Amino acid sequence: MTEPSSFVAMRLTGRRFEDGGMPVEALPELAAYRDLVLSVARELYLRQNRARQRVPRGFADSFELRLREINKGSAVPVLERVIGDGALLPSSTDRYFDDARDMVQNAILSVAGSGRLPESFPARTLPEFSRFGRTLKAGEFIELSSPVNPRPARYSAAVRRILIKSKRTNYIQESVLDGVISEINSGGPSFQLAMRGRPGTITCTFEPELFASVRTYLRAPDEEGVPVRVEGFVSFDPSDRPIAVPHVLGIATPDADEDDGAEAPTIDVVSTASGPITAALQRLSEIESLEAGWLDGEGDEVSAEALRFLRGLLTQMPASTVGDLRFFPTETGAIKVEWQRYSTEFSLDVNGDGTVVYDEIDLHTGSETERDLTFDDVDDIRVLVVGA
Repeated sequence: MTEPSSFVAMRLTGRRFEDGGMPVEALPELAAYRDLVLSVARELYLRQNRARQRVPRGFADSFELRLREINKGSAVPVLERVIGDGALLPSSTDRYFDDARDMVQNAILSVAGSGRLPESFPARTLPEFSRFGRTLKAGEFIELSSPVNPRPARYSAAVRRILIKSKRTNYIQESVLDGVISEINSGGPSFQLAMRGRPGTITCTFEPELFASVRTYLRAPDEEGVPVRVEGFVSFDPSDRPIAVPHVLGIATPDADEDDGAEAPTIDVVSTASGPITAALQRLSEIESLEAGWLDGEGDEVSAEALRFLRGLLTQMPASTVGDLRFFPTETGAIKVEWQRYSTEFSLDVNGDGTVVYDEIDLHTGSETERDLTFDDVDDIRVLVVGA
């Protein structure tokens, strides 16, 4: 393995970081930053290689960042990039990751300074900002600097919100909503939540294991219903209004009335989803928020049928397998799922017409196996993904 080189320094400032070290709850920021840069690099490659439909094999795996040290001065994790001696990709692709890093840093500088996102920034990667900076609290910042651009870009919760809402798209945020369950929908595992202080209801999608709890709190006809607290990934419109809960993490009931001046109530969480499945479902929700034209003015709206199929598939798979999957929208409105095991790359193209294309490539021999499936073959597809 070649000598690692410094890729980026992330200085975290705020009260939590003043005593040295790095709080464990802030560690996900490192992985979220890596995914953000990878997403931008992927778009830069496709933008500059229009004849290609996908990035080269091993593109994502060639981008390896490692935390080598945490420098003094608040928490300053330094991420180094490592390139293996047997790298599958030529060094000519390295520049896309460096350019993506610089583009992210410049986008933050621009938004923090003028409130505007540079026109050259790939719009379809904006949902990635919903994961980067999620742990930041009021008065906390992440300052990004690199060897080629030492000028720090100061990333805050306010800058993150502007980036997420750029191009007037919806965004996903882990949040809590209070209301009453007014109806259980027959078309799938979802219910309608009547929220306090606003007309109408919003749709909340949950995992089957929560059905008994949802039914328990369902409002009976002509009754006010039991107030519940729904925790999950909430989809907000650009005006910060909640419009849906694509994935419910849990349902809770307050033990006390918060309006009587008492301390915050103890919450009895009924159930939560496992981490990798939660992250995968959130990624699908981010893809769902993309509007037609998301690919530099092109790109169809992502198929609702493909999203529904994948959400159902994920809830039937072990979390250890789901953690290896990567999800990307395609220009035709399908969703591509990619993963790698040892020297073999796998992918699924999930289309809105109910067809699924399974592809398997041996990176050593170059041999390729393809199989045509449909949504009705969900059991076979699950075996292919879990057992591949």
